[in-house]
Amino acid sequence: MVMRMHFMIQYRRLFIVWCMCIGLLMHNLSLVGATKTDKQTQPSQRTAQAQSGKAGKPSEGKDKAPKLPPQATPTEIEIGKQASKAFEAREKLLQDKKLLQKLTTMVQRIAGVTERPKFKYTVKVINRSIPNAFTFPGGYIYLTKGLVDLVESDDELAAVLAHEVAHNVHMHALRAMKKEQRWTPLLIAAILAASVSGDRIVREIPLMIAHLINTVMLGYSRKFEREADKSGFEYLRRAGYNPVGMLTVFEKLERIQLQRAGGETPWQTYNATHPALSDRAHWVKTALRKYGIPLNRRAVTAGGKAVAEEVTVNGTKAGAVKVRNYTFCILASL
Repeated sequence: MVMRMHFMIQYRRLFIVWCMCIGLLMHNLSLVGATKTDKQTQPSQRTAQAQSGKAGKPSEGKDKAPKLPPQATPTEIEIGKQASKAFEAREKLLQDKKLLQKLTTMVQRIAGVTERPKFKYTVKVINRSIPNAFTFPGGYIYLTKGLVDLVESDDELAAVLAHEVAHNVHMHALRAMKKEQRWTPLLIAAILAASVSGDRIVREIPLMIAHLINTVMLGYSRKFEREADKSGFEYLRRAGYNPVGMLTVFEKLERIQLQRAGGETPWQTYNATHPALSDRAHWVKTALRKYGIPLNRRAVTAGGKAVAEEVTVNGTKAGAVKVRNYTFCILASL
């Protein structure tokens, strides 16, 4: 009798939480399905929307850009929390405090110029050598060590972060989930019910979280990726980064893609989760010309730059001039 009463209480609790969550779900998805109104859009944003290739432009097709609250919604945060927890359980993360602090500072600088300036982000680095980047709802951004090693400047690193920030700003994960109606109500309700009640009988959660992780890592629609590129470009400009960094990152990734063509799994190639890199690079070149930004690759890469470093030769300190990590000359003190 005691056990029966226990299960009745548990099911009653789940039913109450289910009803609450369905209400929360409908509220959040109403944000996803709605379009921006002129009254809620700042003049600068309306100007940006009116011009091709700028942030905030609704994607073509039936899916419309949502009204954007300034901070992450409870639904985004909880889904992202559960997804990141499941993902990190199977991945090894780098514990480089200096790097992580730098990434956090950069991403918050970018976040401050977006349509959702109060959105808080968490950036982590996965110990994988293949360049890749992705994000879960609620501001959980992941870069691989391979991608961090690939970039040569803060401008290039900011380009990667700005793209992932744009996915969060535009609620791409929720919008993608909304299209899969068989998952959405059960997914969000079950996740929130489990987090509130601590009940373990919701067995669907692991499967649904795995589905979300798979959706994020294998990529959104090309429409969403184009929207993230366009918004990311605008965020770079607003935050004071050089958008040429976006071009050089695409070019580097395209070279890697060509070198590894035919032998990699979808997880292992950045291009598998995004539109054709050549098309993206072409779009960036067009945007740079439109804004009158000089296409100077040397400004955002280490290529061709001479760097002075202090070195020790036979116990004596000296100055070295390096180009692309090659020591061009060593100047001994007189």
